[in-house]
Amino acid sequence: MNVDKVTRFSFDGPDGKGLTEWEAIGAAGLDTDVPVQRGYFYFNDEKTGFMAGVWDCTPFSSKMSPYPVDEFMHVLEGAITIEQEDGTSTTVSAGESFVIPKATDPTVPIIIKDTTRIIGAVPEQQNKIYYSDATGQFSLGIWHSSAFERPVFEFDHHDLMIIISGVATVSDGAGDDQVFKAGEAVFVPKGAQYKWQCDEPVTKIYCAFVEDEALQASKAAE
Repeated sequence: MNVDKVTRFSFDGPDGKGLTEWEAIGAAGLDTDVPVQRGYFYFNDEKTGFMAGVWDCTPFSSKMSPYPVDEFMHVLEGAITIEQEDGTSTTVSAGESFVIPKATDPTVPIIIKDTTRIIGAVPEQQNKIYYSDATGQFSLGIWHSSAFERPVFEFDHHDLMIIISGVATVSDGAGDDQVFKAGEAVFVPKGAQYKWQCDEPVTKIYCAFVEDEALQASKAAE
């Protein structure tokens, strides 16, 4: 069942109930024995293909092949080595993040025009987009802001946020206040009641999915 409110991602699934063993990875795509993979989907929208959750796996090595989806990962434990076709490789360790495929855009300041969503002084914010897919629906990057507070409103997209520095309080505006610090992750689904407050500068990695309803309707009609 998909979450419908501000949700803290836990290593071992909700309420410490553990992760579920998933279907085995196909042996044809592996250079090693078949590993055991476990996971939990906090959100899985079959219509759009957007998914957010926690995954772990025993060691394995896969064959070189085109990656089938846009994927963002933040490594909680262990390490992953990704090899490119040109022979170069990159190892990503606990506390680091990566996206497949990788692209970069310049850092640009965020100009806040709608100040009705800000309580008090308008903050200074910056954003660097590392990747955006061809449809413009899926993107990820790094965002930084000075201290600010915004009133509760209905969130208009799906967003997974990982706090890199600072502390933020994210809530539904009705008493469910959750404090997130460096290394912790919060997921906010589209339609959730959302309120943000940080009393100090905060930097976060985000992975956002903004559904293009016209595009999804076109896919459904195919």
